[in-house]
Formats: sequence, structure tokens, C-alpha cells
Amino acid sequence: MPLMAVGRLRGAGARAQVRRRSRDRRSVLLVATGLCAGLSSWLLVGGTPGAPQPCLASAVVAKSAAPVAPEAAAAPAEELLQRETAPPAGHDDDAVLPEPLPDAATMERLCADLADDQIRGNALAACARLHRIGAPAFPWLERTLQSGDEQQRHFAADVLRDAGAPASLRLCEVSAEALRHGEIAGYYTTFAVSARVVATRWLAAHAVAARPALQRAVHGGDDQQRFLAAFVLAKGGVREDVPFVARQLVEHLGDNQIEGDALMASHGLWCLGPQVLPELRLARRYADAQAVRLLERIERDLLDPARTDAECAARPRLSELTTVYLDPVLHFDVHRSVVPHW
Repeated sequence: MPLMAVGRLRGAGARAQVRRRSRDRRSVLLVATGLCAGLSSWLLVGGTPGAPQPCLASAVVAKSAAPVAPEAAAAPAEELLQRETAPPAGHDDDAVLPEPLPDAATMERLCADLADDQIRGNALAACARLHRIGAPAFPWLERTLQSGDEQQRHFAADVLRDAGAPASLRLCEVSAEALRHGEIAGYYTTFAVSARVVATRWLAAHAVAARPALQRAVHGGDDQQRFLAAFVLAKGGVREDVPFVARQLVEHLGDNQIEGDALMASHGLWCLGPQVLPELRLARRYADAQAVRLLERIERDLLDPARTDAECAARPRLSELTTVYLDPVLHFDVHRSVVPHW
């Protein structure tokens, strides 16, 4: 073989060897970088020396042919970890973009979407947006409470209650309307909760402001509406027409097929205070065994209330009625208990 050819072969072999060494160095660099990043991640999440961990080298070697930016290859492992775990630029998990204030036409359209118009999903979407708008939407929603469409006015009331609107007279009236028999059109299928439950709990927190609407309901509504209105009035410390309010509650102390009414009634009667005692003593004449036990407990709690949890626990339990409360007469909570319906 000519000497020049031999020289060319030797030169080619040397260059190939240099390329192989360069590839090997890149592979080693990739493996080292990956192991450092994996070790740093493991230590940051609370790794324990000696605990078995999945092998990282095989996964890194399998990807060694992928191109690596020079700055990434040269960066320390801690910097790589920060890059991986850092949120995208301009991203803030806690930031909530404010809802831009719509114009009057958009407000009217959103309130119109609350109606029962057979368009799937538009009422729920309108509720969500009106809730995000908040206080600027209250005047439009208050006007919507006058609507003759049952779904529209009750969806508007739901947004107002949930958004913390003031307890206006009309909002209280619509909320008291929800206490009656039956479900409000579209309410349960949209919110998966009864308007009766939401309205009762809201009214109990605004019993003073809602007193005129509740007094009309307790005298003019159906039997379910009268009972729930009487409870809210009693819870709010009403002092007018106590005998009538008490009679609506006493009727539900007995053993019947209505879930939760006896517990609610007993607490409501206790909230009326000592002036209700004549009604309690009169009711014993026709009360069944369950009602008698509750009447006795109400009277005792009015005249000699338990002052500590230990004293309360020492008294006879009403375990056949509830296992939630030590004393349902004292401790009943409308947010923890069933809101009765029939």
C-alpha cells in the first residue's frame, strides 16, 4: 500500500476516534447532569439515604441522542431543577383576573339568560358570570326578582344571596317563597340542591330583616312554608304572635314520617324563651311519647340549662332522635341538619 494511502487511513482513524471520544464525553455529561438533577429532586422532596429509588441512568441514556442546548448542559443541577419547577412566565396561581364590568346591554342579556328558556346551560353560565361581577350586578338582579318567571327570579335570588348582597325586602320575599312545597323550576337540576335548603339557611342568618316576609309566610303559606317560617322567626327571636308561632312548631314534635322536623321544632321552641312555657304545658295533653320527652327537655333547658358540656353529657340522651347532638334542643344547627320537607 502506498505510504500516502496509509497516512490517509491513519488520519481518518484518528478523526473517527476523536469523534467517538466526543460522543462518549457528551453521553457521560448527559448522564451526570441527569443524575445530579434527579438527586437534587430526591433530596428536596425528602428522600432518605438508603431508601430504594428508581434508576435514573437508564432513562437518561435512552434519551442521550436528543440535542441538548449548551447552556442547559453547562448549568448546575440546582439551576436545572429551578427551571423545571418554575411556573411559566407571567403565570400566577393565586391571581384571579377581575371580571370586566359589562355594559348595560350585557347585564340585561345575562339576567334574561336566567329565565326558563329551554337553552341548555345558559342560566348556569349567567349565574357564574353575574357572581363574578359581584356588587355592580346587584341592581339588575334586584329588578329581576320582580320577574314572573319562577326560575329567573329564584336564580337571581341565589346569585344575590351567594354574592353577599344586602337582605332587601324583595330578596327576603323571594327567599320565603322557596320554603313552600315542591321544587323551584330548574333549581335542583341546575345546582343539585333544593332552593328550600339554601333559602332556609340564608333566612336564619337574616331573620330580623326577613321578619315581614316570614310573618306573611307563617300566616298565609302552605303547611311546610308555615313550619319553616315559624322556625326562622323563632330562631330570630321574634316576640310578636308567639303563641301562633309556637303552635306551628309544637305540631311537629311528635313521631311522624317527616325527617328532621322534631329536632328543628324543639330548638325553635327553646329559642322563643320562657314565654313559650304555657304553650308547652298545654301541648302535653295531646302529645305522644316522643313529643312528651321533647317538651320536658325544652322546659328543663329553659328553666335549668346545662352550663357545661360535662353537665350536658350527664343528662339523658335523646339517642332515638339524634346521635349528632348531645342536646338537640340547645345545640341544633340548621347547617348540619336536615331541612325538613314533605
